[in-house]
Parts: sequence; C-alpha cells; structure tokens
Amino acid sequence: MTVEVLHPVGPPAAPDVDPNEVSVVLSVRYGTFAALLTGDAQRDAEDALEEEIGPLQVLKVSHHGSRTGTSAEFLAHTRPALA
Repeated sequence: MTVEVLHPVGPPAAPDVDPNEVSVVLSVRYGTFAALLTGDAQRDAEDALEEEIGPLQVLKVSHHGSRTGTSAEFLAHTRPALA
C-alpha cells in the first residue's frame, strides 16, 4: 500500500490562513485500488490535483458532501465507485 500527501505543498502556512486552504489530501493505493481522502480541501486544490488523479474506487468528498464541497467536475473526472 502507498499513501501519498498530495496537498498542501510548500512551506507551512501562516497562522492566519483558512485551515481549509491547507487541508491535507491523501492518495491511498493498493494494487488497482485507489482512494482519495480530501479532508476539507477547497475547489482550487481539486483543480490543481485533477491532472494527477484518475478514476477512483473511493473518494472521501470535501466538507461532508455539502453543496460547497467536492465539485461536480471533480466527481466527473474521478468517477468514484463510492463517495
């Protein structure tokens, strides 16, 4: 199994940064199984990761699936079997 931190990148954020802007996003892979754990990542994080992420079996949607969470475009791109 591999677990990779995809977001955030770079140095630690300043204390006044919105915690959602630096929410940890993890890629978990085991053989052909792929899961993405997005924490409460914002839309800009999804946009930045879209090229790195292919189809998934499991996607932990942002913000508990609220309307401001994971975008429809990101769902269409990743095509998770379970979200």
